[in-house]
Amino acid sequence: MKTIYLARHAEAEPVGSAGIYHDFDRPLTAYGESLLQRQAEVLKKLAPELNSCFASPLLRTQQTARLLLAGRDVPITSVDALGASPSLSAIQRLLHQTDAEQILLVTHQPFVVSLLSWLLTSEQELNAAFEPGTLACFQLFQLEPRPAGLLRWLMSAEMMAQLA
Repeated sequence: MKTIYLARHAEAEPVGSAGIYHDFDRPLTAYGESLLQRQAEVLKKLAPELNSCFASPLLRTQQTARLLLAGRDVPITSVDALGASPSLSAIQRLLHQTDAEQILLVTHQPFVVSLLSWLLTSEQELNAAFEPGTLACFQLFQLEPRPAGLLRWLMSAEMMAQLA
């Protein structure tokens, strides 16, 4: 059984500000970074055995992953299926192939909700609030023939920061 921590990147600068002309190049805001630093403290307590991270290659998700894993020796692997080319089947293959038991996935809206729904119900019909910086934790019981799991918790960035 795997434990999956699913994160949406934290608040990012909008396209057009400070010379940002492409969605791929959007960095986190100072506010987003500060929340993530506090979230990282909480995540260390909630997920002390976290041993793998897969993240979208876009700048804001890479920054989110690095900040959430600060001070840990957890490798971050860039995965296109979590970024510009979202793919549930590619994520299913990735999770099936990895030996890691505690995995952080960092991605974007709206794919993050589709992924959560699919992993929990094998459908894409779940509607959930997944604001920037939100994290969810669930137990993944099976991947095949279809995924099934149990949602353990879902917290906004602000909620996690208050726990720090």
